[in-house]
Amino acid sequence: MFSEEFLRRLSKEIKAPRTTKARIRAGIMHSLNEECGFLSLESIKKRDSSLVKTKNRIWEKVYARISAPQAVSAFGRIKVLLTPSEFLKKDSSFHLSLKNIPQVLPAVWPQRFVKLTATFALLAIAVRMTPFLFLPSHTVADSSVMLLPTRGEVSISIGGLWQPVTEEVVLAPGTMFRTHAGEASILFHDDGVIRLAENTTVEILDTEDRSKPSSLNSSPTISILTGKVWVQGLIPSHVSGITVSASHGMVTVNEGSVLIKEDNIVDIAVYNRRAVVSYENNDIVLVAGERTQIWEGNVPLIKKIQDSRYEEGWEKQNLERDAVHRKEIAQLQQERRASRAGILPTSALYPVKRVAEKVDVLLTFGSEAKTQKRIDQAECRLDEAAALLSENQDQDAEQYITEYIDALIALSDGTSEEGFTDLLLQNSLITSSTDIAAALPDDNSYLLKLAVLEASVALGNNKNSYELEAILLMDSLTSINQLIKKEEWQVAYDNWIKIQSSLDLFKQQEDLLPVDVRKETIALLESFAQIAKENEQGFAGIDADFVNQVVVYLPVDSKTSDTVSILSEEEISSVVSGIRERIFVYHMQRSRLNQLISELKALEGHPEEGRVLRRLYTELPYGPENFPERIQKEITRLRWEKAVEI
Repeated sequence: MFSEEFLRRLSKEIKAPRTTKARIRAGIMHSLNEECGFLSLESIKKRDSSLVKTKNRIWEKVYARISAPQAVSAFGRIKVLLTPSEFLKKDSSFHLSLKNIPQVLPAVWPQRFVKLTATFALLAIAVRMTPFLFLPSHTVADSSVMLLPTRGEVSISIGGLWQPVTEEVVLAPGTMFRTHAGEASILFHDDGVIRLAENTTVEILDTEDRSKPSSLNSSPTISILTGKVWVQGLIPSHVSGITVSASHGMVTVNEGSVLIKEDNIVDIAVYNRRAVVSYENNDIVLVAGERTQIWEGNVPLIKKIQDSRYEEGWEKQNLERDAVHRKEIAQLQQERRASRAGILPTSALYPVKRVAEKVDVLLTFGSEAKTQKRIDQAECRLDEAAALLSENQDQDAEQYITEYIDALIALSDGTSEEGFTDLLLQNSLITSSTDIAAALPDDNSYLLKLAVLEASVALGNNKNSYELEAILLMDSLTSINQLIKKEEWQVAYDNWIKIQSSLDLFKQQEDLLPVDVRKETIALLESFAQIAKENEQGFAGIDADFVNQVVVYLPVDSKTSDTVSILSEEEISSVVSGIRERIFVYHMQRSRLNQLISELKALEGHPEEGRVLRRLYTELPYGPENFPERIQKEITRLRWEKAVEI
């Protein structure tokens, strides 16, 4: 808006003479008297040209007022402000003589200080940005727990209503679904897969990626309400496994394949590696070829899986699927590591990358942050090895695998703040071992798994060298068994020859191994001997004496009994403690005796019946019930029945 002063001045400057006003008025009145009654501005313009001049003067004033200023740079504005006006330039008092200006020394050092400060700041920024240009960004593999309908009708509960599922669905904790005349699979990240048979109902309880030590109690992964599920785990034994909650207990699977049936009685059968059954605060370790049943109040019996069950439709189909799925996951894990390696040693820029890593550590503040940065750089060596292995450069890859192990050992030995350093190293090893758990000796990436295991042993991560050899032996036996099933006789035979030194060490140090590791290794050896004997003709052309060498690993009682004796002293103690607690729940003498009779009946046929009775004889007090005498009679009965000394 124009100011009032401007408008007042404008009215004075363009005021028309009185004669002009009179002529304009006369013209207007004349036009109003015309028939058309239309005011013609053109006629007014023609009658007096002074009106045009007046209009031009008005618009000149308006244009000058509203014309947009031209864009001026910041330096231009400063120049205008500092430049004296023409009036000052012409004023003689403004002109100063140079003689009146005092002579001062040039300020050289402030200029140099400013230049050095600016140069250092620019250099620091450039150096700090260098690692981001040459170092790979750390990404976390993020995947969801997925439900895949594979055949027939599958339904999912949404808001209490069952809806059909025809495509992949992302599952969240609390999701419930069931199969009808169909099947479905649940993919748990890279940790494993659960397959549902027909007429099975389950609920998802936990969708977190398995990355916690197994000593930490984790929540169940899934709950089976009815039907049967097949669980394949691809998780190291020192990490929390996939846990299936059933009506009378829980089953935890790390590396292995397990069939679980729920129908008031929970039936668990292990077809590959091992599983742990938790029942009434007791843990029962099952290995390949073993099965058990649990229900309320029973003493679980561990029996052998009949050979015919391996050839049944669903079991055989799942074993074949497991082999394919494990191979795919192993390949995926290697590709994931290779993709985040960044610049490889084969690149001309690799020396720049290594310098950038040192600069990155130098510019990182805080001992914990520096340690984590060095661990990440050690992991980068493993990623580079994965990329080189994918390019079949095994010798070059071994160099960086060795550098990875040496870097972690140096971190463990070279710090005084052992608390958080050990924790960071342990978390790194858990993550790394989980990322490559699916690899077996016939996979290209097995060297990576071996490196992580060796680093774990070197850092004392709850493993000793004997256990490492046992783990490698178990992996090799698993791989050999699969090769025999695929009729790759020569490769299986060559791999068997390679593991002879590990097998000799296992025989020498068997007693030093944990019970579950020893038991699983023996079970794999028995399975290998059994498969080799069944395929004797395939090895005949390679080594005629091969089968005779391996039959010594067959179980002694394979033809005489289908029951396995496997309970340790700790497990026997747990069974006896449970029996005692259930007896002394009652306060009446008759009730306690009735409970003892029930417990003794439940023990009948148990492979460890004699050991349990002997322990009960020493654990139960005499009292009015005279428990030891009753136990002694039961032991005598069992001796006559077995006709052997117990």
